[in-house]
Amino acid sequence: MDEAHHLSDHDLRFVAETVGGEQGGAAHPLDHLRAREELLDVMLDDDRLVQRLLGDEQVLLQVSPRLVFSVLLRRVSRDLTQRPYTLERTPAETVAVFDAPQVRRFIAEPAIGRYLVDMLSSFVRTETVTVWVRRGERYRRRRFSTL
Repeated sequence: MDEAHHLSDHDLRFVAETVGGEQGGAAHPLDHLRAREELLDVMLDDDRLVQRLLGDEQVLLQVSPRLVFSVLLRRVSRDLTQRPYTLERTPAETVAVFDAPQVRRFIAEPAIGRYLVDMLSSFVRTETVTVWVRRGERYRRRRFSTL
């Protein structure tokens, strides 16, 4: 999913500590993870990350929403290999829909996966952008929110 360029140094350090114990004392573990995308992919699929993220509420405050949703979407994708259906909930009932392979392929598409992570992350933190607009001789401040 090309995660190395989208995760902060703090997130990468969290992954290295949780899964690899700081990569066995590597001199620059973050550079190592950024350079070896395939290693980071394996580490992000590790169940220890899911357990640590879901096991302690304080941990969720220490990492970015992007890391949380990246790890959880990967977990959903793995879970969908274990069963052939997803559950669709309606107000009246829950229905099993036998579409798990299609959903898994959809989530596994790199562009779709990045989009889903971005979309889910956008609901957690809003970003406000301030732009100065010139009106005649004066400048006015305009604020825009991603929410």
